[in-house]
Amino acid sequence: MKITSFIHNLSLAAGLLAALIGLGVSALQAQEPAPRYPIKIAIVGDSTVANYKETDVLRGWGQMLHEFFTPETRIHNFAENGRSTKTFFQTPHWRQALDDKPNIILIQFGHNDSHTPAAEHPEATQANGDYMENLRKYVADARAAAATPIFVTPMHRRTFKPDGTMTQELLPYVQAMEKVGQEMKVPVIDLYTKSGDLFAKLGDAASADFTPKDRTHFSEKGARVMAFFVAQGAAGADRLLKEAELTPLPDPTAALKAAAGFSPSPATDKSNSPEATMKKEVAPTP
Repeated sequence: MKITSFIHNLSLAAGLLAALIGLGVSALQAQEPAPRYPIKIAIVGDSTVANYKETDVLRGWGQMLHEFFTPETRIHNFAENGRSTKTFFQTPHWRQALDDKPNIILIQFGHNDSHTPAAEHPEATQANGDYMENLRKYVADARAAAATPIFVTPMHRRTFKPDGTMTQELLPYVQAMEKVGQEMKVPVIDLYTKSGDLFAKLGDAASADFTPKDRTHFSEKGARVMAFFVAQGAAGADRLLKEAELTPLPDPTAALKAAAGFSPSPATDKSNSPEATMKKEVAPTP
């Protein structure tokens, strides 16, 4: 009788322990974030970001970004030519980007916002005024749609001063974007500094093929380099982006090795080091 009772109690104890373990596992599973793969990236911006027809010589960096991410990563580019933080709201593209339910939204504006005189350019904004307020709206809308907003500063125009340094007409917009990023805890990918360092090192003549029609809009080569810089910054901006990127990132062009801060992969031999490449490829500034 005692043995039977002991066995019965032992069975009850084992059942209770199994139930508790099951509850514990369920609780742990409930606390784990739901898988979000493949991740979806939406891009909004202007003509330096937008898609172009295959027959066009121009490309936006948003058109090339997929080259630096795994095939499973979904990248949808909603950028449109001629738009600023003000006028992009007037298109259906912003609502389409939100309705796409992306995990990440990359946001780059500034070129058209900076147009002067403002009275002749309805797209223009004041860097420390409505430009910042518009950026705040993009952040609020993105977060309301359960997406993570990430700013990308406008890249340099490929314009040089007589001493060979880069002009700084977009700097107020870069600084304004950084202020909003700090204020609202939005990661900022600094495409402005990366592009400016590269153009300054290459010089006017050696960087001419980056912008074949003017000094703002990019060739396929130029857009690919800008996309590489965005991908570089993305790895430090968000964990999901880092995990979705190709490792190591493809080297888009040998000329890129002249960029400040670029480090070749360990497999690259010394003949392709940044220093060697600069000696071979970087022309003196005219």
